[in-house]
Formats: sequence, structure tokens, C-alpha cells
Amino acid sequence: MTSEELAQVSNFSITAPNLGSVRWLGKTDVRGLDLDSIVNIENRNVTVYPKKEQAPPRGQGLNKPAVISFYNVYPKKQKYKTDLSRYKNYLKRKCEEMGGEFLDYKEGECSFQVEHFSGYSLSDSSHSDSIDSDEDLNLFGMQDNDSVGSFSAEEDNEDM
Repeated sequence: MTSEELAQVSNFSITAPNLGSVRWLGKTDVRGLDLDSIVNIENRNVTVYPKKEQAPPRGQGLNKPAVISFYNVYPKKQKYKTDLSRYKNYLKRKCEEMGGEFLDYKEGECSFQVEHFSGYSLSDSSHSDSIDSDEDLNLFGMQDNDSVGSFSAEEDNEDM
């Protein structure tokens, strides 16, 4: 691609097979970006600008609206396996709580939109084996001093 084309890539995206993807909305200037050091996609975890001091202001570089998709997101609890609409509603509510906009959950892919990358999280950990606990994906807003945007998966103990 020419420098002129790299200055305005439409719907620029990065995908890690079987893990997830990030698609930035609109035109993005990717000239001079060291994508390997700026974007990290792992299992249920996306980090953008891991070094906060390297992040541009909101709306510039990769710190702008994007759609994040996690692959292989399935409910572990039987109550969600038999009622995926309930699980989808749970994911939607959690996305809204963190300030993101839930887009869809279909066939193990959870997609949501964020306006920028400044401290969101979906972290992975086990809290309880309680039959009444929610689990699998806890989305919540979080200020992180080490990175600008981080998303990962976490189990949640709250009751539905």
C-alpha cells in the first residue's frame, strides 16, 4: 500500500485466529504504527496501547471507536446452555455496565463496540463454584495505570 493509502485505511482490523479481533470504525491512519507492540489479542483478552504514555489522545491513532469480538465464548453453567437468550441478555447488560455497546452474541462470538481505549476490562478468573452464580464474562469499566485499553474474560458471582 502507498503511504497515502495507509493514511486512511477503512475499517482497519486485526484478527488473532480462534481468539478475537478488533475493527476500528471509519478511516484509520496506520502509518508508522508498531502494531505488534500496540495491540495484543489473547484468549478473551485485547490490550491496546499497553504503555499508557504511548497512547494518543482520544479519537487519534487506534484510540478511537472500535468493535471488539471474542471468539469461543460459551456459557459454562447449564442454565445458560439451555437458554442462550438468557446468556445473551446477561452479556448485553454487562457490556452496558462497562460503557460499551453490546452488538451480538452468536455461535460463540461476542461482539461489542467501544468509543475509545481507556481502561476497560473483561478479566479471566474463577471465583466460585456456586450453582447460583453467574459466570463466564464479567464486563466492567476499570481504570488501569499500566495500559490504555484492556479487555479480558472473568467469571461473575452475582445472581440473576
